[in-house]
Amino acid sequence: MLCFAWLGLWAQPIPSTNLVLDGSFEDTIKCPRMYDFLFQNTLVYWSNSLGLSGSTQHQCNLGCRGVPQNCNGFEYPHSGSAYGAIITYLPPSSTNGYHTWAIGQLSETLELNKRYRVILYVSLADSLLYACHNFGVYFSDTLPILVAPDGGQSLNLTHPVNVNFHQDLKNKVGWTKLDTTFIATGNEHWITIGNFLSDAQSDAEYVGGNSPMTHSTWTDQWGTYYLYQPWSYAVYYIDDVSVVLDDDTGLEGTGAGQVSVYPNPNTGSFVLRLAQPGPAWVELSTLAGQVVWAEQVQDNQELTPTPALSKGFYMVKVMRQGRVLHVGKMVVQ
Repeated sequence: MLCFAWLGLWAQPIPSTNLVLDGSFEDTIKCPRMYDFLFQNTLVYWSNSLGLSGSTQHQCNLGCRGVPQNCNGFEYPHSGSAYGAIITYLPPSSTNGYHTWAIGQLSETLELNKRYRVILYVSLADSLLYACHNFGVYFSDTLPILVAPDGGQSLNLTHPVNVNFHQDLKNKVGWTKLDTTFIATGNEHWITIGNFLSDAQSDAEYVGGNSPMTHSTWTDQWGTYYLYQPWSYAVYYIDDVSVVLDDDTGLEGTGAGQVSVYPNPNTGSFVLRLAQPGPAWVELSTLAGQVVWAEQVQDNQELTPTPALSKGFYMVKVMRQGRVLHVGKMVVQ
């Protein structure tokens, strides 16, 4: 009996290891201060190419950079005693500010054609008046480079964004889970989180709520500080970021029984059938990962992407509520 019990325990699957170093923003170099709060100044494993990184919110700070109360709003951590905060959208009326990103290290490089699951938790800061529904995750072998076209700012990316979540992100109370999978192209060693679109391209909306800058002064253990800039844009807290190996099937596809694409092969038009009717988000990409077409669709809808698809192999990804229902290959003849 003891032998069988021991064998049963031995046969339990080993949980996948989180490849994100300090996914909960806990490993600090020092406690974040009012004007010294960027990731690269306060965290061991999170950095940024030219300084436009997010801010560290930690319970060690008793003022603006604190937890749960801080100058962006009020939120308890999803776990631990800290979280990150990034700016994802600025309205046209804004005269001050810029996008920021969370750029972190992975403990090992990703493997070619392996499927990985990426999970993170976000919460809209409740002292800000805008929500932005664009959230992406980009994996690369080098740090992204910051560029500043027309006085703005963006990241110079060497390939398309690996993961784009399509989900309502207006929740100001508690945390929203973002969860999906992607196929690695190999050698990725850095993870970048944020909005990779310009403000004009972003899906943003005014959500109201608490007035921005509910505190014009903040006092912490180092002194009293005065805030003058209007913070009427979109700020999101981020916590518990994880990237794990999902399985070894690579390009074999997932979602059997949930989604069917037919005919396959086809001449550039196809029908999508979903096991559970309702809207879903469909992305077509090349095997190298470049997204060539994306659209929200309904069950049993005939789809003809524009522009017309060239002959060849494509990856089809079907998502609903931020979760992947299907990943598989499609052939256009």
